[in-house]
Amino acid sequence: GDTWTWDGTSWSQLPTTQNPLAGVDLAYDSRRGRVIGVETKWLGTAPYALRLWELGVITAAAATTAGMGCGSVTPSIGTLGVPRVGRAQFAIDVGRAPVNALGALIFAAGPASIPLGSGCSLYIDPTVTVSLPFATSAFGYSSQTIPIPVQVPIGAALYIQGVMLDAGSPIGLALTDRLDLTFGE
Repeated sequence: GDTWTWDGTSWSQLPTTQNPLAGVDLAYDSRRGRVIGVETKWLGTAPYALRLWELGVITAAAATTAGMGCGSVTPSIGTLGVPRVGRAQFAIDVGRAPVNALGALIFAAGPASIPLGSGCSLYIDPTVTVSLPFATSAFGYSSQTIPIPVQVPIGAALYIQGVMLDAGSPIGLALTDRLDLTFGE
């Protein structure tokens, strides 16, 4: 009943926290990169699972911010919920923004820090981006629901910044700080 791992070159024994048990079936979950173990017992003619184990590293979902917003007001960006893979009700919120303003959430594969003038910076890498248009309310708020598909790789990162038209800003725009997402479980 030992547990071993293969690194492509050699085998290494792993420490186990559970006693090995007879009747444990193992399978590999390739999407999540985990070995799953199920202890099965029989109740008459029907099997039932007593215990379930997973062997692998858990990647926590995280949402953090970096940088500073700018404009005639200083808008902020945040989330409703954490970015868990498969979550249908994940949302990105923009607040304290210019009222009734048109804007866009800009999604990028990498971070950056590019000065735009008047204290504003683009905190996302502009080489490959996707945008999602939105409008703020009379209170300077917008919330965009963005379902996270199960196909998103666990541990993948995404960088997001909100940009809005802002007549009161010297550069004509208001920008949020950057939202950094790590997709997890």
